[in-house]
Amino acid sequence: VLQRPVALKLIATESAHDARFRERFERESQLAASIDHPNVIPIYEAGEVDGSLFLAMRFVEGTDLGALIAAEGTLAPAHAMRIVAQVAAGLSAAHALGLVHRDVKPANVLIAAGQDGDRRVAMLPFDLRQSNLPQMPAFPILMSNVLAYLSPAGVVQSPEIHTGDPESLSPLPQVERVRVAG
Repeated sequence: VLQRPVALKLIATESAHDARFRERFERESQLAASIDHPNVIPIYEAGEVDGSLFLAMRFVEGTDLGALIAAEGTLAPAHAMRIVAQVAAGLSAAHALGLVHRDVKPANVLIAAGQDGDRRVAMLPFDLRQSNLPQMPAFPILMSNVLAYLSPAGVVQSPEIHTGDPESLSPLPQVERVRVAG
């Protein structure tokens, strides 16, 4: 109907039958859809078809940050800073709405070539929470995959800690520091 390509994130069917998971999926989908910023991938629709949950979002023709570094190797400092600045702008937009992104990692940073040859960066708005809510792991079974990118706010259950976004952003340059020229 829309006549444009979209990306679909399909959720495992067994997760769709878990009431707590479904509640969290619906809440986080609404939070993600509330962010309107060029450095955040927009969510068009969240729903269920034949017992499977899905998210429909803007399709980005390009790659993710981890794949870019694996393919190109060393990034020039100016290039790395442009990427980090765009991710920070997207995180700032989420933070302005009282949201914290709990899954900032290279695989969730998408990069597409712009018309002027410059790269456009947008983050996937997965695993969001309101900053005033108690902290709890989103999907405990997947936690081992993201431990390298968790901020202290992502592990410690404390209402006083609201710094998850800036501290989650720090692993991007830290992890890739050895790959940045200069």
